[in-house]
Amino acid sequence: MREKIRKKIGAICLYVCLFFLMIVVIDTKENYHGDEIFTYGLSNHNNGITMKPQRAPYSYAPAINAYLEYMTVEKGEEFQFSNVWANQAQDVHPPLYYSIIHFLSSLYSGKFTKWIAGGVNILFMLLTFFVFRKIMDFYKIEGKDKVIFSLFFVLNTGILMAVSFFRMYVVVMFEVTLITWLILKFKGNEKLKFYIALLSISIVGALTHYYFIVYLFFVCLFYGIFLLSNKRWVNVLYLILTMTCAGFLAFLILLIITLPSIPAFAAICLIGSSKAFNTLIAPVNSSPLSFEIAFLTFAIVLRSAIPPPGMIPSSTAARVAAKASSIRNFFSFISISVAAPTLITATPPASFASLS
Repeated sequence: MREKIRKKIGAICLYVCLFFLMIVVIDTKENYHGDEIFTYGLSNHNNGITMKPQRAPYSYAPAINAYLEYMTVEKGEEFQFSNVWANQAQDVHPPLYYSIIHFLSSLYSGKFTKWIAGGVNILFMLLTFFVFRKIMDFYKIEGKDKVIFSLFFVLNTGILMAVSFFRMYVVVMFEVTLITWLILKFKGNEKLKFYIALLSISIVGALTHYYFIVYLFFVCLFYGIFLLSNKRWVNVLYLILTMTCAGFLAFLILLIITLPSIPAFAAICLIGSSKAFNTLIAPVNSSPLSFEIAFLTFAIVLRSAIPPPGMIPSSTAARVAAKASSIRNFFSFISISVAAPTLITATPPASFASLS
């Protein structure tokens, strides 16, 4: 009995230590990477995915207001999740993480605080640590060895750096750890709740970041090989059906998100992005693209593909899917990217951190 109490107290101390280390790391955070600004902007901005500061003679006093305008939820626009999804239709990431940030930001409309994204990271890192310790139980790692491995996790600079980076990667870390634990727990004893949990985590992970899909592919591949080596044909069939359903449902959700860009995407495939953009903005009768009768009808369809209000044209989002590079030019209608943007504008003023 005393041994169990001692172990529980030791575990609680580890969680408390990790919690306070994360608090200190986030509290001392001052500068923001461009992607972190995007975390708030893509979640809360209702006028496109980039900053659109007013031009001269308008001036921002203080200068930080230009950032606040982009990164915070304005009064009266709380819980506008449709706007989050519309923003992600023009970006390269799934919308789930941004929806979480938008929900929390809506509770503090008009205000910026780093504890919104920081709090999400703290929560999911604690959950990751919890699942990590559960995984050690499968390998009979107990006593001092479990404490040592736990300390490696708690004091790991990579863990603390991940927590201080306000992106979705800590959430993905939790999801890949959770799905690993799930397979270890039910390996050899798969039941209906296993496949339901596997389906749910797969969909949630795919809607968080596409890196999760890469991990999921290899985990299921090796798990499938394990099942085949044990001649468990029925379980292999269930695994295939579960992953097929998860892929279909995740794709369906993402398809709904990008639906406004589908006509423009088809136009780009046929006539190129620059001409497709001209088709979108020019009257059909005077369009420079009026070539064959078949394409005239197609141009009329394109004209009806209106992107969400205040956002860049659908052709831009379509070209992102068609052809991309790793650098985004934020001042071009034909900019392209497959990776998270690394720069949005100059470094925020030093006073920016003080608002947190």
